[in-house]
Amino acid sequence: MLEPTGEFIATKHFNERLVERQFDLTDVIQLRSQGGNSMQCAECARTLRRVRRDYPYRESGLSNVVLVQAPVYVCSRHGVQAVALRNVLAIHAEIARALLSRKRPLRGAEIRFLRKHRGWSQRELARRLGVSEVTVSRWETETAPTGPANQQRLHLLFTDPEAFAALQLTRPPRLKAVAPLRIKVHPQRRPVATSAAA
Repeated sequence: MLEPTGEFIATKHFNERLVERQFDLTDVIQLRSQGGNSMQCAECARTLRRVRRDYPYRESGLSNVVLVQAPVYVCSRHGVQAVALRNVLAIHAEIARALLSRKRPLRGAEIRFLRKHRGWSQRELARRLGVSEVTVSRWETETAPTGPANQQRLHLLFTDPEAFAALQLTRPPRLKAVAPLRIKVHPQRRPVATSAAA
């Protein structure tokens, strides 16, 4: 797995590609490790100024993640052009921890983020859960509900895969066909009407 050590800079245009394809750690490119020439705006070639501000981190594939006071490169005319991040894996680990600490069901994009954070394919996640790959795909696209039992299993699996594996949560064995029960029904006797003496 990629372990960033220097400073990674993702430009605005690079970010748009990541959002379209869903963020993958292997897509992060190291444009500058230390020092180097000043960066220029892709639109107007002005020198970019490095500032700190809250940055909506859409590259993660999640629409609700904001990196607080992230170092960004800004053009006075065109706004934020790039973000500079150190140790992307640590940032993703913190996002994963925050997602799993909330007491609510995981949404599709969150399941996808956690799966990619673990480095698993849809096939691998399906194998670990004992469901089909199509089922995982439907959960991630939110075309099928995960249900409370699978939500619990997902939380446990993403929180502690070893503990999940130790529980050996698998599908129950298929039952063999059982012969139908044959019960004789006797005709019931009609109750005798009695009159009450007045």
